[in-house]
Amino acid sequence: MEIGYQNHQWEVIHYGSFPSVGPSVKAKTESSFKTIKDESALSIACSQGKFELVKQLIENGSDVNQKDFTNLTPIMRAAASGHKSIVEFLISKGAKISYPLLCSIKTKIEILEENAKAGHEDPYSVASWKNFLDFLIIEGKKQ
Repeated sequence: MEIGYQNHQWEVIHYGSFPSVGPSVKAKTESSFKTIKDESALSIACSQGKFELVKQLIENGSDVNQKDFTNLTPIMRAAASGHKSIVEFLISKGAKISYPLLCSIKTKIEILEENAKAGHEDPYSVASWKNFLDFLIIEGKKQ
């Protein structure tokens, strides 16, 4: 089976083009996709900001704390891409806020600050990332 076909199959099933597809087919597609990319559909959905897909995958049993081949969890992937609503949802479903997650956001802030000093435009707003880091620290203390 070609990789392109499996990617298409994964998208069709998980984006709901065929609502009659049951969880067993979705699970099989999830495992096929994971084999191809060495990362879970949940990690990919988190990094791409696909909130509805994230909810559907978790409802079908995806592990919110499963690490991918780069040792990143879904919450780390969502946070790195700035998808705060997904991060909040993952926390509500038991995702752990880890030290590496906080460090990765701190590093992103430092890079943005360095870029600003060098005269580059700030497309992401350092202030919003600092607020995001504060939010994660507060949520982490609750865990």
